[in-house]
Amino acid sequence: MLDLQQKPGVAQPQQRVRRNFRTFHAPFHIAQSIERGGKEREALSVVIETVSAVAKEILEELLRALYIEQGDDNEVLFADLIVPCHASDRARAFENANKPRRQTPIDKGPKEAARPQYKNSYHLEDVFEEDGVVKLIFRIAERFSWEITRGPNKGQKAEDLNMLDVTQGLQQVIMSWMRPSALAEVPAALRAGVCQHVAQQLLSHIGLVEYGRQPNVGFPSVEERSPQARLRTWVSSLLRLTQRVHPFEYARARDLYPAADDPRGDRLVNVDPDWIAFVKSPFPGRLPLNFVKADDVVVYERRWVEFRRHRAPKEHRQLYAALPIFGRVSAGSRLAELACDPALGWWKKYAAEFHALGAWEGKTLNPKHNLLVLPLEHGHDAVKDGYPGWFEQGLSGRGGRAVHWSLVVQRQKRVGERAATPIWEIHFATSRVVVPVLRPHVLGIHFVLEGIWWVLTDKDGATLEKGILGDDKVLTQALQEKARLEELQGQLRWVGDRRSARSIQTRTYEVARSILALAREHDANLAIEKIDWVDKRRGGPEANRIYSMWNYADLAKLVEWLGLEDAQDVEDGDNGTVLTLRWVSDYVLRYTCPQCKACRKARQTKENADTWLEGEVLECRKCGFKGEVPNEFKAGLVASIGASRLRELLAAG
Repeated sequence: MLDLQQKPGVAQPQQRVRRNFRTFHAPFHIAQSIERGGKEREALSVVIETVSAVAKEILEELLRALYIEQGDDNEVLFADLIVPCHASDRARAFENANKPRRQTPIDKGPKEAARPQYKNSYHLEDVFEEDGVVKLIFRIAERFSWEITRGPNKGQKAEDLNMLDVTQGLQQVIMSWMRPSALAEVPAALRAGVCQHVAQQLLSHIGLVEYGRQPNVGFPSVEERSPQARLRTWVSSLLRLTQRVHPFEYARARDLYPAADDPRGDRLVNVDPDWIAFVKSPFPGRLPLNFVKADDVVVYERRWVEFRRHRAPKEHRQLYAALPIFGRVSAGSRLAELACDPALGWWKKYAAEFHALGAWEGKTLNPKHNLLVLPLEHGHDAVKDGYPGWFEQGLSGRGGRAVHWSLVVQRQKRVGERAATPIWEIHFATSRVVVPVLRPHVLGIHFVLEGIWWVLTDKDGATLEKGILGDDKVLTQALQEKARLEELQGQLRWVGDRRSARSIQTRTYEVARSILALAREHDANLAIEKIDWVDKRRGGPEANRIYSMWNYADLAKLVEWLGLEDAQDVEDGDNGTVLTLRWVSDYVLRYTCPQCKACRKARQTKENADTWLEGEVLECRKCGFKGEVPNEFKAGLVASIGASRLRELLAAG
């Protein structure tokens, strides 16, 4: 067992460096003017529609080139892509095909040693001529087997399907060898992303054939992303519903979604195909615009001063995203026309006012380039209390955070019952190197109606301190706000503003920062209860409101996010180390006996379970305990389990 007593902030030799991945997103703030805002929307719509159409064409071409060999049990033996060879590629094709397969590694485990080895990264296996056409065979999936050498299944044979890597393999096959003509219609910065998307669709299809063991699995299509096709399906299902005379088909939720502890499992769910088609929105989500390079899309901060007559100058700041959607587009296309539109080139005379955020340090906005520059909703307000917003903070390069890729996603914002308006968001996938450190203590967090119970333990699980975090001010204010909104709703008044949501979010931040401050005060790692399900039916109205107000998912994400980001402050003395965090399922807390530590096992029924619940009362078949489990015990259990998992984490490193 590792000793938890160590100098804070100093990484031990057995520790490993890890990458912490985070995705940041922000909506675009489309201009209000008709001249510019209308063209901004049109540019985004045109490029998304183009990407969807091209993806459909490439998928159809892949379907014609795909050959899957299945065994007697419909298992996939291998899958090949057979494509024509371009004349300019013949020399390198023969060179790669004549290479021997790589040697099987001997220093790996049985599975990795049995995994098939190939001649090159895109698995070009053979070159042959058919009807005067030279064709290439790429092995994109191949079955292999090995013998298990450890565990209860030792000596048994196992099988798996080796798939060609999406980004380094199949994407390159499509782009560099197949070279679909339809790709010329897509902006240059998006071509790799389109190929990556269809490659994922193709491998997912093979996976369905393999794991579903179905002889006739439908090939992936983007037809369902067509608004016209989806609307036709929805209208036809509506007509069938209004004309039908037969009752609907129902199934129990427990049969559809097995969950032994869900009391709602006996409810009936409408599984009629017409009803399912009707409730599905006729406004589909479009394919995202996938920019695979880190610097394809850059976020800039613009600061400028507005000089006003007879009044003091006003300073402005705004974040902008520059999208390269006009690069190498087809001449005469609508995108080519928009690229030359002066309304969309408004930013060029202000280019000197734009400065890239830290993740793209050194990038400049070149007025000679054709870009679509759109403001983001984050960053246009003044910086509060000297701290930037979470979006700007995450992309500032703080702590060495780097961007990997970005997506532009179109969503439908519903207005009324069936009307919808499109909105667009930009997503950035980022990572940062962090060093997990095991600290002298572990702080266990357990959520209850009265607030947040915490228990501080040492490395052996002995309790050092305990208490309830803060008071009920946060919860009381939130409940008062909820009651006010319910009263306004009763008066049929509009309550759709954002003030209430922002107020609750602010209070959630306060709670998350309080948890982190307590952990730092005691030099402790965190172990937090993970709330998977809350039974609101058995509580009274007040208890239901309280459970509704605690946004457990957001609170957990905030604790993890703030803990990782704040740990990069050198002033705190952490020097890149983090307050390592572990989650403990609330299932363990609900069903663990405080007297003998017995716990109900998964899939045990009430008749043979070690422990079971009757309301809030736990009964234990092992030692005869019957009563409510103390909150103090639950918080201590979180700390104890968290400490054990933290030790295992660093030992594995």
